[in-house]
Amino acid sequence: MISYLAFCGLILMFYWCYRIISDKDNGFFYLLFCPRTRTTDGSKLTEAVAISKEDKIYKNTFDFKSLSNEKLFNYARNCASEYKRSYLLHGPFTTAYNIIKAEDLEDVMKDPGLISKGRYYHFLDDFLGEGLLISSGSKWHSRRKLLTPSFHFNILEKFLEIFKNESLQFLTILDSQKGEAVSLQKTIPKSILNVICESALGVKLNELQAAEEYRKTIKKIEHLQIERAGQLIMYADLIYKWFGKKREYEKECEEAHKFTSSIINSRREDFKSVYNVGKRSKFALLDNLLLQEKEGLIDHKGICEEVDTLTFEGFDTTSTAIIFTLFLLGQHQDVQEKVYEELCTVMKDEMNLLDYSNFKYLESVIKESLRLYPPVPYISRVVTQDSVCGKLILPKHAEISIHIFDIHRDPNHFLEPEKFDPDRFLPENTKNRHPFAYIPFSAGLRNCIGQRFAMLELKILLSTIVKEFRIVPVTERKDLKFEAGLILRTMGELFVKFERRV
Repeated sequence: MISYLAFCGLILMFYWCYRIISDKDNGFFYLLFCPRTRTTDGSKLTEAVAISKEDKIYKNTFDFKSLSNEKLFNYARNCASEYKRSYLLHGPFTTAYNIIKAEDLEDVMKDPGLISKGRYYHFLDDFLGEGLLISSGSKWHSRRKLLTPSFHFNILEKFLEIFKNESLQFLTILDSQKGEAVSLQKTIPKSILNVICESALGVKLNELQAAEEYRKTIKKIEHLQIERAGQLIMYADLIYKWFGKKREYEKECEEAHKFTSSIINSRREDFKSVYNVGKRSKFALLDNLLLQEKEGLIDHKGICEEVDTLTFEGFDTTSTAIIFTLFLLGQHQDVQEKVYEELCTVMKDEMNLLDYSNFKYLESVIKESLRLYPPVPYISRVVTQDSVCGKLILPKHAEISIHIFDIHRDPNHFLEPEKFDPDRFLPENTKNRHPFAYIPFSAGLRNCIGQRFAMLELKILLSTIVKEFRIVPVTERKDLKFEAGLILRTMGELFVKFERRV
């Protein structure tokens, strides 16, 4: 019996080797055991999509070995530059469809079966659990439905005073710098986290003793995940647990969760005394979650997941957007002056929510900044069943990597894509643009639930700053170097000067 099984195994091995050698175009599928992509009409795969290292049987297996975060970021940019169309990467047990064209993205974003996040996001499981960022299927649908009322127009109206007050506080910080060079990365995030915690969570972060430690903990968690992403061997959970920094990561997550739980418990007591829970109204995020907890729709763990998701994803992305917009305004004094002129015309002592919609040019500036430097430069999906995307049939377990950074630089939709030109977003220049050519807040079913919140926050803080200060450049745009990660980050800090307007 053993001899028979050994003989059968030998035959299978010879057949496997034969297929690898004889099938010049597809032998790598047998060597790497990666899911196989096909075309809808049976034509050659290269006619429908670029294939990285088409002539190499081991494909992209060794491409990411020992790459630094900077080189990992540039790897994707180099692929986009070389292939100039969406492309496939292959490695052991892995097929990744990399989208850099709006036309290829449309089928993905419109398919309700393609909403499950890719494997990279699950590095954050211990931190964010099954919060809105990571969850999929019925869990995601129920959480999305539960959270949507917390970002309603009427809720934003309640946040106005908080946004304004924090913006004024920020002016005092800038005054204290006395015209010296300021690191945007060290200055902006603290204010943004304060805004989010006070508005969405009902807690002033500055009043809590552990606030600064919490900020540091979030940064450590981000660093550990970026470090893991650059080491493919650590993608396997068991290897990361035994040979990686799993214990260090879990310790930081535990510290973050303690802090989050303390905020939730504190707000829970205030919620009991302030609100009539029988009254149907729209509440800010944490109060809404506490109400849903009373109705049995979510438990304490679920509330923690969503609060952690908000503080991690919300404040980091908004901070990044403000950092790059201020940086670009410093680089382009003519654009900054046009924004200032608009503010002098439109801005008044008492601004309501609708008044901020009149900042048309400022909004174009923000949108152009988000195009050039999208806070989330890359998102991914995993294929849960064979799916048709354009001319391709993507196999189950394939990864779909959506490179927003490159989609926003497609010259077919944005002439001179590296040029900072807010006029791209004037109404007459956007009416014929492809709906998926500009997606800083993602698109489709999984678009950013807080995008209106973020845009309002951006408008209020930026208008307050530009009205009172002139932004002077220090760091030059040509010196920018980026690193791979969930959030767009530069290798070094960005510096500007803030000079009081006379």
